[in-house]
Amino acid sequence: MAKRVKRPAAKTEETDELLGFFERAKEFVTAHRRVISAGVVIVCLIIAGVLLWTRHGEQQERHASFLLYQGMIALKEADGLAGDEARKGYEKALNILKESAEAHGSTRSGRLSLFFVAKCLGRLNRHDEAIQHYEAFLSGNEKNSVYRAMAKQSLGFAYESRKDYEKALVCFKEVSAMERSFLTEEATLAVARVHEAMGQKREALDAYREYLTNHPDSVETSHIRRRVALLENQL
Repeated sequence: MAKRVKRPAAKTEETDELLGFFERAKEFVTAHRRVISAGVVIVCLIIAGVLLWTRHGEQQERHASFLLYQGMIALKEADGLAGDEARKGYEKALNILKESAEAHGSTRSGRLSLFFVAKCLGRLNRHDEAIQHYEAFLSGNEKNSVYRAMAKQSLGFAYESRKDYEKALVCFKEVSAMERSFLTEEATLAVARVHEAMGQKREALDAYREYLTNHPDSVETSHIRRRVALLENQL
């Protein structure tokens, strides 16, 4: 006859402890139900607030993106015009992009609009304002290296147009030093051009030679070689 297996006492003790835990938890909840209820309400409100803020941010981004796209289209159309028609086109693009930048500046598209606002101002020869907007864009938290390089180079052009050659040179040198930047070629040429405008012929010659070494197949090669020959004769 098989022996009857007794239930371990430890198992009974674990069950009793578990039941005791639930009883204590129940008593705690009952005693603090108002505080717990208030806490639950607060957490729910926080979650609801976060969801609403996220949704609001998404709506802001969509609107800013739409305005940015419309502004870029208007800017591109203005680039294909001339005279007073071009001016009107740039002003139209400027107004659209300003709305995006000013009304939705907390969004990525709104911040990016600032770059194109500056570009429109440059097209309108409002270089002081363009400089302010390029600097504002660069001081922001835009991390896209391509747009930052483009803004830095455009800032250099704006300084150059204002004959502020020292600041223009700083911008162009920074861009020309960037690795694998599609703007490097133009920036190196700008460095040479600004040195020449400042009467620094030796520095200009060195920059032109660097350009020819790094970009031997450029469409500018024949022109640069003539500049090099001229500067060599002058020195």
